[in-house]
Amino acid sequence: MTVGRPRTSGRQSRPELGDLADWFSTALTKAGYPSVSAFITSHHNHRGRPLPDKNALYAIKNALELPSLETVRHLAEALGSPPETAASTWLRASRALARKELGASLLPLGAGSEA
Repeated sequence: MTVGRPRTSGRQSRPELGDLADWFSTALTKAGYPSVSAFITSHHNHRGRPLPDKNALYAIKNALELPSLETVRHLAEALGSPPETAASTWLRASRALARKELGASLLPLGAGSEA
């Protein structure tokens, strides 16, 4: 087990969330934070609102799950990144996930599995 990294329970990164993960990693770096842990240590609270926990932030950074739009805007503010850019990136990721889920739901019953 690697110290400092949360366990992901074997979850795989989701390609649809790659741009959002890239935005978050870039915003962390531009704000001068070498890691998610450094960011959390410096920002327990931002404008009276708590940041998501460490595991949720790593889930964003590792493209594991889509956070709420409010969370992304809050992170952008805390990192000094334009909230509009973050919101736009979130919207693209959200739409990509919706398209993937819609496509999966339209597969004929039994498609993709062998009988």
